[in-house]
Amino acid sequence: MRSQMLKNRAKKSEAIEGFSVLKMKQEVQDKIYHEIKGMNHEEICDYFRKGSEKFRATGLLQTGRRENSEVEIREKMRKE
Repeated sequence: MRSQMLKNRAKKSEAIEGFSVLKMKQEVQDKIYHEIKGMNHEEICDYFRKGSEKFRATGLLQTGRRENSEVEIREKMRKE
């Protein structure tokens, strides 16, 4: 049953040709590193707090229960 759940999960996400998650991760880390370079601890915390607020304002963050969340999958597996 678990393998079927994983197959269904994989079907939902499609690969985007030419997109590399690792490359994007490195670019974002480099950007952040250069932006916070020279800041003190308080300024860095403020930087991430503002970024978090900006992201939440986009509405892209799901605030409800996700369908087929990891917890839900584990509960289903225990029952079977």
